[in-house]
Amino acid sequence: MSARPRAARTIVDASDFDVDGWVNKFQAPNVKVALYKRAELMPRLVELQAAVKKAQPVEGKEQSYADGGDLTALIEEHNRLAQELEDSAEWFEFGPSSKPLIDAGHEKATADGVPADDGETRGVYVMAECLVNPKVPGAALVQLRRKLGDAVFMTLFTGWQDAVNFSANVGADFLPMPSPTPGTGE
Repeated sequence: MSARPRAARTIVDASDFDVDGWVNKFQAPNVKVALYKRAELMPRLVELQAAVKKAQPVEGKEQSYADGGDLTALIEEHNRLAQELEDSAEWFEFGPSSKPLIDAGHEKATADGVPADDGETRGVYVMAECLVNPKVPGAALVQLRRKLGDAVFMTLFTGWQDAVNFSANVGADFLPMPSPTPGTGE
């Protein structure tokens, strides 16, 4: 396997270097995650998946309605509810955190009366600062967390954590692979 060619190095005169132009060439990886406004449909979808599996014809055995119901009707109901669930998706896009965003989250939490020792709530405010889209204030995310509970809110938290940690976890699997030598498979 041959080594990848190295890029030519350019010597830059520091007095001419456009720092802002150079910095602006970099893009942070954002992470998108969905919360479903119609999450109450999920248990029924799980039931329907089990019913569809049970209603599948078994080779060499006759199926009756009692064995699993009408397969077509089950699939149609499943697909209708799955579409309703998908249509209710609210997408949240997180970017990586930075000291200014962390500081802004703490400042807004303080302004809203969040005690300095309430790290969890302050963390939600920092999380809100990292939201690229939609822009939601920290107090609204705190309210959403109370309504949904920690288990569902963990979906948002995981998306935020992925955005914060993404660049540290990127492997080089996406780099070009060397082509095999024709006829050798190597």
